[in-house]
Amino acid sequence: MKRYIFATFLLIIIPNILFADHIPFNHPGLIGQDFTVAFQQDLRIFYKVHPDIKLLFETQLKENIHQDSAFNKFPELLTFRVGGLFRLHTNFKVGAYYQLYNRRNFNTGNLNSEHIPMIDLIPLFKLGKFIAFELRLRNEFNFYSGAEQSRLKTLWYSVKVRPKFTYYVFDEIEFKMATFLAYEIYIPINYDSTHMEHWIYYGLTFPLTKEMSLSPYAAMVFHRAVGTLAASKTLLFGLGLTFDF
Repeated sequence: MKRYIFATFLLIIIPNILFADHIPFNHPGLIGQDFTVAFQQDLRIFYKVHPDIKLLFETQLKENIHQDSAFNKFPELLTFRVGGLFRLHTNFKVGAYYQLYNRRNFNTGNLNSEHIPMIDLIPLFKLGKFIAFELRLRNEFNFYSGAEQSRLKTLWYSVKVRPKFTYYVFDEIEFKMATFLAYEIYIPINYDSTHMEHWIYYGLTFPLTKEMSLSPYAAMVFHRAVGTLAASKTLLFGLGLTFDF
């Protein structure tokens, strides 16, 4: 019980420590610093077709609560992802997915679609009996569709780098919960992005049954327009439901 109370305490305290204004990305010289709160839900279904191969079906829904009520349209983000996760070695996995990414255009109020094939390269290591580390390198190949998009025939290649630490809690040999801390940064490869983004995540994972788990998490997203002093922050609260068959 003490472990559960301590983990819940960390879920509340750690984001406030990590997301403080001491982060250089949000130095006092920045202007136009918008702050919003967002809520996100994730549904993931893994299906094992081989001891080293899992299929993935995922959907994600995000609602952003803006200060300007004109921007409060539901949803702001709607994502569908399908693909597979392949374990090539004990310490290395590869993921291959196709993602349909629907983002709200606040000028028109419509959802604009982006088609994003992606490849994950994931080295992972045990740092102890209860601690694991993984470094996910997500390669995204983004091209747009829709009459309102200006990048219809252009492929935009970017990499998202995400180191992640996970601590597992067991009751003798039974898995009881896990807590994780992750950082992610977006890096454009074949184009000059006018924006910079990075994320910090902290969350918990609770097994509900052998095949089902629940993951509440919190994240802070930092966004800055390059060459200007305009910046924004979004505090995101999420809830993930995962089925693993």
